Amino acid sequence: MLPLLLQWANAEIVGEPDVRNVDLRAGSAVRVQGMAKSKRFLGFGSRLVEFVRYAVFPPGLEYVIVATVSWRDVQYSEVLSQVTDDLMSTMRNIALDGEGK
Repeated sequence: MLPLLLQWANAEIVGEPDVRNVDLRAGSAVRVQGMAKSKRFLGFGSRLVEFVRYAVFPPGLEYVIVATVSWRDVQYSEVLSQVTDDLMSTMRNIALDGEGK
């Protein structure tokens, strides 16, 4: 799963990402935080992007939920990564019937 979490369509990972296994109310998860060098529009230069990406494995389900938050202003990294973690901790599973109710 980790190689898939480190793939970006228009960027490459820079440095060693922080990878953790975490338990959320929605299920066990893998949390990845790192930096990526993204290509700019029309290929003119690149820029650094920081990101937090979660892969959540809900119990009893055969799929994974992936959530990604990314930002360019690294001075906000501590706050944005904490907000992302706080939001992910609120994720939960709600059973629905065949009609989505």
